[in-house]
Amino acid sequence: MKRLLLIESDPFLAMMLLKRFRRERFDVRHASHAEEAWRFIAMEQPDAILAGLVLPRKDGFEFLQELRAHPTAAGVRVAVYTRLGTREDIERCRSCNVDAYFIKSHHTPDEVVSSLRRTWSDEPVFVS
Repeated sequence: MKRLLLIESDPFLAMMLLKRFRRERFDVRHASHAEEAWRFIAMEQPDAILAGLVLPRKDGFEFLQELRAHPTAAGVRVAVYTRLGTREDIERCRSCNVDAYFIKSHHTPDEVVSSLRRTWSDEPVFVS
């Protein structure tokens, strides 16, 4: 079972994603902002992270840069599920070695969970 950290500030969307990941037998934890995510990472190294980019206190881009610079967390698989969809946003995530990029208006939570279940053992997937 993969240990997953979900970083999502919207409580309703977080609840939907948590239910769907648990149904797929992921051991999933939730953080609503980057500082909370770092507390989880320090206690339990996740196998994968699904993060939003629009977060309170510190944006997801800054979190991704810090994650990739961190000695023990740099290799964690990461996917992004966000409302941001410009080429610049996608390229910024690619530069942080994000495995998959999903735009909320284009992909349902079910599609995201299903895709990540299949792809986190395969090649990076960028969809928009």
